[in-house]
Amino acid sequence: MAQRIVVSIAGKEYPYMVDSPELEQRMRKAAEYVNGKLEKMTAQYPDKSMEERLSNIAFVAAVTIQAAQEKMAALGDEVGKLTELTGRYLDEIEEK
Repeated sequence: MAQRIVVSIAGKEYPYMVDSPELEQRMRKAAEYVNGKLEKMTAQYPDKSMEERLSNIAFVAAVTIQAAQEKMAALGDEVGKLTELTGRYLDEIEEK
């Protein structure tokens, strides 16, 4: 059953509908992450606008996501290769 939650990001509240406790926890952690990064960026760059700070946070998060996706794809390729090698090895054992 969907549940309504409210998360605060940069001092503003945003309502969301979530369908699991896990998703709620992920969303709350994400809000904490953004707010923490915003706090650090505000201390480092007090002259920048809120929009510039949030844009920078979004950009850095996107770069991080892309790097993680590339690593996951590489790991998927490795799993595929290992699965193939394991299959060949087991086939050779069965032939003997």
